Amino acid sequence: MALKKSELYSSLWSSCDALRGGMDASQYKDYVLVLLFIKYISDKYAGQPFAPITIPPGASFRDMVALKGIYQHGMDYWAETMQDDCYLIAADGWKAETSRIVETDKKGKQKDKGWTCDLVPKSLLVACYFAKEQADIDQLVANLEGLSARIAELEEEHGGEDG
Repeated sequence: MALKKSELYSSLWSSCDALRGGMDASQYKDYVLVLLFIKYISDKYAGQPFAPITIPPGASFRDMVALKGIYQHGMDYWAETMQDDCYLIAADGWKAETSRIVETDKKGKQKDKGWTCDLVPKSLLVACYFAKEQADIDQLVANLEGLSARIAELEEEHGGEDG
């Protein structure tokens, strides 16, 4: 007996519903489309030395299927250890949101001092992802302080009382 197209669609849709759990269908399609693309590329170009797309070692669809156990281990850890704590934190109304740091000086003028976040400290993000840039900024600040001190010395040395 041949399978009707509508029965196939219905079966596929119910399978997707079972797999996605509580995730919204609009988000789930993003994951499925990426997996289908990786499966297609893996099947089409695997083992071809001069293929237009090179699949790095460990990035094929077969490699991802082999990692399924690792994913399940992570999900088990989430369910056993982290899930209840995260729900309690969320139930208390805590949200991880960024906010601006605005300071008001003595004259009442507001100055924006950057941003902050309760979840991930700014210093950690800078240290992990922008260490080179931060080192460059620190060097420029040190140079600026040295030049400012030199200017103050020159003003004091050559300024005199007559101006």
